[in-house]
Amino acid sequence: MYQKKKRKYHSKKRTYRKRRKSGNYSSGKAKNKSVFLNIIKLILAVVLISALIVFIILFTERISYIEGKAKSGITSKFIAQFFKKSENGEIFTDKNTEFPADKNLAPENYDDELVFKVCIIADIHQDLENLNKASEKIKTSGCKYIFVIGDLTDYGDTESLIKVRDAINNIGIEYYPIPGDHDLAESLSVENFNSVFGADYHIMEYEGATFMLVDNSANFTKIGNIQMDWIKNNIEKADFVVLSQPLYTEGLNPPFNSIYMGSMLNAPSSVEMERKQKEVKEQGEFLLDLIRKNKNVKAVIAGEHHRSSEIKDSERTDLAHYVVGAITSTVNDFPQTAIQTPRFSVLSIYEGKTYSIEDVVID
Repeated sequence: MYQKKKRKYHSKKRTYRKRRKSGNYSSGKAKNKSVFLNIIKLILAVVLISALIVFIILFTERISYIEGKAKSGITSKFIAQFFKKSENGEIFTDKNTEFPADKNLAPENYDDELVFKVCIIADIHQDLENLNKASEKIKTSGCKYIFVIGDLTDYGDTESLIKVRDAINNIGIEYYPIPGDHDLAESLSVENFNSVFGADYHIMEYEGATFMLVDNSANFTKIGNIQMDWIKNNIEKADFVVLSQPLYTEGLNPPFNSIYMGSMLNAPSSVEMERKQKEVKEQGEFLLDLIRKNKNVKAVIAGEHHRSSEIKDSERTDLAHYVVGAITSTVNDFPQTAIQTPRFSVLSIYEGKTYSIEDVVID
């Protein structure tokens, strides 16, 4: 009986030890799993918090940028309107519209000897690929000078301005740049532009022809007194006035007939912005009147529309208004070809100060 009890005792003891050993193993495994899950949760929490911080920073920067653009009036006047439909449902894209040499408006005395050419490029929007394509054509065009008339970049940051400047420098032809509204976006002024290109308005004389390049890029800020005095003092000797924003658009198809200095397709966001817009618009009308009174001015040349065009002035039939097409291949998320194929213009000056303007399409 004793031995039988002893065997039972040992049996229970072995069973107890096995269960105890098994219990310790399960407890350690659970602890390891718990620690691992806690580490994963900690990592996920750090990632989520970091993502949230980045989102807040980017969102804040975007809001600040939009507010800055609104305050300075640096907003696109036309992009949203390009693809809107007219009342009869027609879409104003003019994809296949091509503009040949403007023999209808420019003087037709082509027997005069060619004196020199000026290549005019607009709305590059930091599209270096298309700018390089245009550069190859400019190099073989015979142009003596290049005018670069606004929106060289998308946001006017110094890095992008430098890249565009370097690309233009590589053409190897003397050039005169003026900013567009996009080139003021980051600094909310011409500060960045001036730091890269120097002056933002110019007067250029060559072989008896005088060109006045005016900076009217800001949408809600008038041209300053210094530049206005300069314009008044030099307008009498100018044969051509070149700007980034048109002064006269009557007769163009919508929405382009509503896009000129001081215009906005959307209503101003405040009474103050409305006042500033009115001041710029009135100044644009003053400039147009000043040009009309100076009979020596033969043509006004501008950019901004991303579409080349030409119209006669309603008050001076011997005064022509030209808009130069765009270099860029895109307009925000839309292809430039939906408006018009990328291009630049060539202004030819002949003896007797006659001239012609023709488009050069970028392949």
